Amino acid sequence: REPSEDFCIYVGRLSPEKRVDLVIKAWPHVDNNLKLYIIGSGEPRYTGYLKSIVKDNQRILFTGPLEGKKLKDMFAKCLCVIYVTREEARSQVPMEALASGKPAIVADEGGLPETVRDKVDGFVIKPTPENIADKVNFLYHNRDIAEQMGTNGRERAKIYDWELIAGQFTNLAQSKLPRKRGSKE
Repeated sequence: REPSEDFCIYVGRLSPEKRVDLVIKAWPHVDNNLKLYIIGSGEPRYTGYLKSIVKDNQRILFTGPLEGKKLKDMFAKCLCVIYVTREEARSQVPMEALASGKPAIVADEGGLPETVRDKVDGFVIKPTPENIADKVNFLYHNRDIAEQMGTNGRERAKIYDWELIAGQFTNLAQSKLPRKRGSKE
């Protein structure tokens, strides 16, 4: 795992239900020179709105969509991943954060609290700019705790390994199937 650099990321579609505006509004309250990279794209009108509320904040950067090694590097090097979307059942983004060994800050809605354990591998918060800034600042000033959360998250991500899940499902299904007569199993 790479050491964290002084930036956080949001990854996903840029649309109102993703609440990227709350993350942007949190940034003036984030300490020091931490940058925010907004990775993704969306409808031009909404993306324009997001850029208008950034104003002249040089610490907030829109990268557009990233894939492959570039995206993997952003996950690997960030301090944390912020994902405060509204009512999402389960998202790949927090799982990617955990698998990358990085804490995730997620909304206390939908399936997100089932993925990220509060104060164990990230934070589960009521999504407000103040709460986002508070947790980012905490992680920035407590790098040892951020690193431990990342380690915890990496271990947790192993339970989401699709090969493991598929194997467990297959074993369960086979255990429920009626056995053939004369079978030695």
